[in-house]
Amino acid sequence: MANAGMISPIDVLPMQEAKGLFSKLPERIFAALASQNRQVYWRVIEHLYEEFFGPDVQAPPVDGYPLKTVQHAIEDVLSHIDDWLPEEDETPDTPLAVRANQLLRKLETDGWLTVTRRGARQYVLMGTQVLTLTSALIGFVHAEPMFLSAKVRSIKALLLDVYEGSGDGDQLNEAASQSRQLIEYIRHMIAAITGLDAALRKTNTTAEFVRTFFDRFIETHFIGDYRELRTRDHPLAERARIVDMAEALSCDPSQRERLTTWYSERRTRNNQGKAEMLFARDIGRLLDFNRIDEYLLRLDDEIRRVNQRALATLDYRLRSSDRFDRLLHHAVRAVIASDEAVAHSPCPVGDMISPDRLTSPPQPKSPHQPAALRDTVISPEALARAALRREASAARTISAPELAAFVNRQLGDEDSLGADQLSLETIKDVRAFQVLSALAPVSLTNSAKLALNARIMARDFEVKATPGPDLSTPFLTTIPFNVSRQRRRQIKEKASQ
Repeated sequence: MANAGMISPIDVLPMQEAKGLFSKLPERIFAALASQNRQVYWRVIEHLYEEFFGPDVQAPPVDGYPLKTVQHAIEDVLSHIDDWLPEEDETPDTPLAVRANQLLRKLETDGWLTVTRRGARQYVLMGTQVLTLTSALIGFVHAEPMFLSAKVRSIKALLLDVYEGSGDGDQLNEAASQSRQLIEYIRHMIAAITGLDAALRKTNTTAEFVRTFFDRFIETHFIGDYRELRTRDHPLAERARIVDMAEALSCDPSQRERLTTWYSERRTRNNQGKAEMLFARDIGRLLDFNRIDEYLLRLDDEIRRVNQRALATLDYRLRSSDRFDRLLHHAVRAVIASDEAVAHSPCPVGDMISPDRLTSPPQPKSPHQPAALRDTVISPEALARAALRREASAARTISAPELAAFVNRQLGDEDSLGADQLSLETIKDVRAFQVLSALAPVSLTNSAKLALNARIMARDFEVKATPGPDLSTPFLTTIPFNVSRQRRRQIKEKASQ
């Protein structure tokens, strides 16, 4: 399709000078994460985010949480940590409460927390920019493999609405942003696998090599639907359609005028020149789908090279026994250092080590050609069975927020209920009851590790085993236990009022 009149994204100039990172973040934001106790600081920051400020909890009060509440939460984390190193002006026998208060003040000084005073009370909040940074860091730590099919479907759906006239510039901008993220993800994958190859070369033992290969490559650097990328059923096969729609939006005068008008009114305060630049930038990001084949071929080559090197290395290390590789290394060094080693060798010249007995030089291999596209037809019955299995799996899965919702619904206005007072109406209720019965025995042990694992599931409530005979229900048999609200939850509710 002709692209006359379309502005190249290379010609788009920056509209404003780029702002520095610390124009939005406090200057000392990374000081805690650069200290000797950085692991502890990160665990505390992550715990406070998930407990008070994350998306899985209620919106914090306007004034923030009472300082004592946040300090008690820090004490809970420190009580299960044994690798704290004393910092400046701190002794190893510093009380836990004092250490928690010092850590809180450190986070306040570095900008992670904001402490305000209202009357005689102090309240703690996390700033908007710091919340965004913390969310991005936690997302990076817990990142999972991307499924390109979902990204491509989303981009196509957004762009189709704009192409048909029912969508505006906001959907075009979102489609362009997702397209940029997808391309960047594939490029980062290529760089990550290239770096993995260098890391594999530095491993000294076979066990370390296997651990690095599986932990950093198989589990981390992987695209969820990599095997289906070359099939016709994969949405990526429709990338040409996405490029055609992007070019049509740029070349059609009516579409171009409609979208640049939206950019001008909503993004640039009626600055038509900047609106044209934004429109051209988003169109250029969508046209990058033309280069996705190049990136995928490069990714195929890198993955194939790492696999071949890993298989060859493992095969060699498994075959070389009794330190044969070290003996061979010492022999080569001895031959290089002295000619006498060759003279006393049992292999005379012209027999085993003559030039004509050396291996032939390697022949260049032809580039690997990708497999042809194949048609995969799934019957309606198979689709229905798969959907039914997904629904059954979802019904049997219980998360921490769902468990908390079940407990809150059962407690109602009560502060505590026994196991025999819980009503079980759905499969979700039975699964929640089963998890509570598994958490109850933890209260009978002194294991700090088990208590910390139980606290991950038991948010804002406590489960304690009670004496008595086993409790039998129509679904399972368990020890008796009580479920009660935590005191910290009551403090939060009073603070929010």
